[in-house]
Amino acid sequence: MRRDFEKTQLRKEKVLSSIQNVLQQVATKNINSKDMELLVRILDVISTCYWERVNTYLDSYGNDKMYQREERYYDWAEGSNSNDLPEPKINDCVKGIRNGIPMNIEDNINFFPSENKVICRPQCVVLSTGDWEFGDTKFRNDILSYWYRCFYTNRFTLIFTESWQHTSWQKWKQLVDAYVAEQKFEIRGQIESVDHTVVIIEYSEDGVQLRYCEKSI
Repeated sequence: MRRDFEKTQLRKEKVLSSIQNVLQQVATKNINSKDMELLVRILDVISTCYWERVNTYLDSYGNDKMYQREERYYDWAEGSNSNDLPEPKINDCVKGIRNGIPMNIEDNINFFPSENKVICRPQCVVLSTGDWEFGDTKFRNDILSYWYRCFYTNRFTLIFTESWQHTSWQKWKQLVDAYVAEQKFEIRGQIESVDHTVVIIEYSEDGVQLRYCEKSI
């Protein structure tokens, strides 16, 4: 049991450190300040969620009393006894990030997957769980369709993926690079630039990793 305690503690430190590393890496890219604010907010939601869940889990090792479930994590703390709590995983925190975004900010964001695909927003957040979904799949094609439909409105796309396939990524990367590439158009006699930024973050039990971060300008 002591070994499990230490293992979980080390994993917590590794996960939280990886989040800071991603923020530092993206900060060097000088992306739009509003997009950086969104990235910081989302990673802070993940970090806080994971930190609180791990601390509750670790505290359970020293408690024989009943675990008083917090309403915020009711879906996670199914066990009635503190020792029944499952070991927290960052995956659960990533899947719940939408709940940590205020409504006034969420109004500027398109989410994938989502039932609402009518209005184009400046920012887009994609949550890909489970197996790699960026090969020749409906999920990938839905994102490409969104990019095409919202080409002049979308500015920032943040993608979280739970898995990675190097072979398939090379084909997907060509499509992402083409979307990010600086493009100029003549609109009513004026030359306009379209600015796109795409950030892709892989997440696992060991933390997060920046896989892609490019912008048009």
